[in-house]
Amino acid sequence: MSIMCYKHSVCIIIKTQGGEIMKSKHQKILEYIKSLPIGSKISVRQVAKELKVSEGTAYRAIKESENRGFVSSIERVGTVRIQKKERDNVEKLSYSEIVNIVSGQLIAGRGGVHEIVQDFAIGAMDSEQVGQHIRKGTLLIIGNRPKIIEMSLEKGCAILVTGGYVPNDSIRALADSKNLPLIITPHDTFSVTHLINRVTNDQIIKRDIITVESIYIKVEKLYTINLNDTVQDWYNLQLKAGHTRYPVVNEYGKLVGIVTARDVFLQDKDALIKEVMERKVETTTLETPISSVANTMLSEGYELIPVIDSKNTLLGVVTRKIVINSLLTNNRFQDGNNNDTFDEIMRKGIVPRADGLQVKVIPQMLDQFGTFSSSALLSIIDESIHITSYNYNRSEVLMQNTTLYFLKSVPLDRTITTKVNILDIGRKTAKFDVEVYDKTELVAKAMVTCQVFQRN
Repeated sequence: MSIMCYKHSVCIIIKTQGGEIMKSKHQKILEYIKSLPIGSKISVRQVAKELKVSEGTAYRAIKESENRGFVSSIERVGTVRIQKKERDNVEKLSYSEIVNIVSGQLIAGRGGVHEIVQDFAIGAMDSEQVGQHIRKGTLLIIGNRPKIIEMSLEKGCAILVTGGYVPNDSIRALADSKNLPLIITPHDTFSVTHLINRVTNDQIIKRDIITVESIYIKVEKLYTINLNDTVQDWYNLQLKAGHTRYPVVNEYGKLVGIVTARDVFLQDKDALIKEVMERKVETTTLETPISSVANTMLSEGYELIPVIDSKNTLLGVVTRKIVINSLLTNNRFQDGNNNDTFDEIMRKGIVPRADGLQVKVIPQMLDQFGTFSSSALLSIIDESIHITSYNYNRSEVLMQNTTLYFLKSVPLDRTITTKVNILDIGRKTAKFDVEVYDKTELVAKAMVTCQVFQRN
């Protein structure tokens, strides 16, 4: 038995046979894949043969590795071990991702396909001008211009050739010799740059969403209790840790339940944990936004939610205190986020009012048909509510339910105003009526229910 304590969270016991949690075949395959050198090709058959598992088991582990960002599948190349990108650099794309984004084909330089693109350049200039705008790590987007392609490869640039043009054998050999990806795509240069820019912006937005992964307490720093332990073991742990809630795991580290003081109250001390524990447990994953977890905790009254992976292995926990502190620490009124996401662009043009805000309609607020998008309007309403609640009693709110009515379209470059009426604002919930005006004309209306986080 090994006992550890994390002073700022719920304390848990891990009890295993021989002092070590047995690893499943799935876990062993994941560890094997992570141990492979960056750039290694991976196949289902290879993994199955190497680890003596079924091809089905190998396939599932490879797909999870891809979901976790450790491998990438590239058309006509296969599955490759790549370096998992840090959260702060998530908008940086690898060459393998570029291949997939542009519906391209990697025809040379496979040895560098796992590398990260450092910069982009468009080869619409003469060779001298192009040379001034490229460096090692640049991806040059260019059409049928063999001389510039060759010069750029010599300078350490990868190449994305547009328009379906296939470079000659000597250029392909040069790319192979330098391990510089040479990619071809049927799309034109404008379409390619649009596709890449859209994906990059999407990833920036995803990066800025705070997830469970950034705040959870890892299982190594916690205590759990085994399902074959007794109620007496729970009391022993409670004396050591001073807490009342513990996830329950089996001998493989899988989450099987949760046990609280209420579950063991008046129970025989020799009774097994598996006989008294709660088997129906609310769980979350590393990718879940904190706002979603906060909503669940507040609405259901949970103090602790276990974090699991796709195989139900316990990864750690999030607590109510940690979630709320994170929401308050990373609130929208703090500085330090300078990314040009839609919300950031919008906020630069906001003029706060006592009961809402004033903002100019920009192109990013319109959909592909040139009309005001519902997502943009919801963002404006959300921001209006936050400003109003903060001004009212310095409370933070999280939108829970919204009923939105579009009454009239809003032209580009018009200045709209919002008016927020506080219907009710309490300790846990708040209700707002929001009206959106184009000058004096009502163009939209919303009824919003929110969760409330009071500042201490």
